[in-house]
Order: sequence, then structure tokens, then C-alpha cells
Amino acid sequence: MANKHIESDELLQTLMDLLKNYSPSIITRDGKPNGMEIAMRDHLVKILQNLGMTCDVSTGNLVATRGEVSKMNKAPMICAHMDTSIRNHLEDKNFSPLPCNTRLESLIKQKIPVIEKFRPLGTKVRRYLDEALEDYTSPPDPHYFWCEDGYLGLDDKVGIAMALCIAKRTTYPLRLVFTYGEERGRLGIKKIKNTFYEGISFAIVIDRHGSRDLVIEYPDNDENGEPVPLCSSEFGEQVRELLGLTPVREPKRCADAMNIRKISNDAINVVNVAMSIFGEHCAEDYMVIEDAHRILEKLVDLINNHASELSNIPAA
Repeated sequence: MANKHIESDELLQTLMDLLKNYSPSIITRDGKPNGMEIAMRDHLVKILQNLGMTCDVSTGNLVATRGEVSKMNKAPMICAHMDTSIRNHLEDKNFSPLPCNTRLESLIKQKIPVIEKFRPLGTKVRRYLDEALEDYTSPPDPHYFWCEDGYLGLDDKVGIAMALCIAKRTTYPLRLVFTYGEERGRLGIKKIKNTFYEGISFAIVIDRHGSRDLVIEYPDNDENGEPVPLCSSEFGEQVRELLGLTPVREPKRCADAMNIRKISNDAINVVNVAMSIFGEHCAEDYMVIEDAHRILEKLVDLINNHASELSNIPAA
């Protein structure tokens, strides 16, 4: 059962609602959204229409627009994906934000059998645990959103939850793009025509693990290749200052599978923002609540107070 902390928190309430909609990334023969992705999309359409946004699902994705957006009247775009990599469902699951030390102690105990059972994921699990230990032993009693029964599918339901909260708390012209099939080869984003981006001033993808990264580039041919910028250096520096995140290079194998790769090919500035989750694609995922709120507040401020200046910065 959700506790009072969750019940009084807009971000967590939004996230809980989204997690109740089961939308795994299951392949369809025709490459279109599967039935559960469509149900998730229909649920989001109702939410966004209640916010006064117009919705278009003609590409299989959900594109929601606030204001008059065109080549002459461009708007920022926030992008996340509706599908999750592994089955998740909320019913009968027991959620609990736990104090930092308790959570880390639990992680240390639980990750050992996970590493043995899913040996190919062992390095990845250890990396997440190392980041958690490095980042979250110092702040005073941060809390974690997790489920004792294991995997939730926070990737990318947290990104969508943040985007919905941003839409509720901003008035600037805006486009939200929620794609299908990201986990199975960026199927949805590939359906969006290049001309769509003529109405976009810049794009923020919310689909990065951890609490400190701002992805601004990826290597070209291999992991040690020349950097391919996702945005201009000026745009990246401005967003870094506004969000307080650290610019990083996305590994090529990850960038090739993510929406940022397609968007960056369309001549607009784009960055991928951390959403304060760890352990995605593993047997247990969780979110650092305080850090998620910090990032969300910064994104709301960016859209409300800095979207115009960012829109005037040329792309790379």
C-alpha cells in the first residue's frame, strides 16, 4: 500500500498511476504498437486532453501539443518512451520509500544472488551499486522509490511522469512526444518524419539512468571514436548550468538504441537528461526521490523561464 508520503507527492502519484498500466516492449509482426502500448497511450491521451493539449496518434506514437506550433512558431519538445523492457505490474505490490542506509544495506544483500543468477548483467549491476554508494551515502536521509517484489519498469515511466508534471506546471508552448517500441529498436521514433522537427526549437529526452548525467554526445564508429555532438557546445553549456548536471558521452551501443540518435539527426539541439533511476533492465530498479524532484524542478524552471533563450541557440 502507498504511504502518506506517496499520496501527497504529485510526481510519485503520477508515476504510480503510470506503473499500473502494463506496457512491455513486445514485438508485433507489423512493427506497430502492441495492444498494451496502445492502452497506455490511450490513458495518456485522456490525461493530456484534460490539460488542454491536442493529441495525435497517427504515427503510433503520442504527440501532444500546447499552443500553435509550426515552422514559424517553434516549441520545445520533451520526449520519453511508453514501453518498458521487462514485464511490470503494480497490483498487489508493496511500495516503500526507505532511508538511504537501509536501502543500500538491502541492495548489498540482494544484488549478490542477482549477479549469480544473471551473470551477464553482473558488471552492470555492480556499476549501478557503485554509483549508488558513491552518490547517496552523504546526503541526509534521502529516500528511494522501489518495490520489494523486484522490477517496476521505471525506464521510462519516470520520464513520462516528469513530462506530465512539466506540462501541468508550465504555460510555454510545448510538444510532448511519447514513443512506442524504443526498447525494441527505436520503432516509434523512426515513424516520425523529418519535417516534424521543423516545428521544434530544441528537444529534451528524459531517459538516462543515474542522477547526475546530461548526455550531449556519443562516439561515431566505436566506443573510442570521435565525438558526435547531440547539441551545440553553447546549448550544452547553458543546459548544464540550468540543470546542474554533468555533461557525458553516451556509449555508442546505447545511443544506437535510443531515441536521441534519431532526433539528433534532424538538425536540432537535443540532450538526454538523467531521471534518477538505477538498475533499469536489471532484476530490481529504483528511483532516488529527492534527486528526481530536484531534476524535475530544474526542468520546470527551464521551460518556464529559459525556453526562449535556448530556442535561439543554433544547433551543432
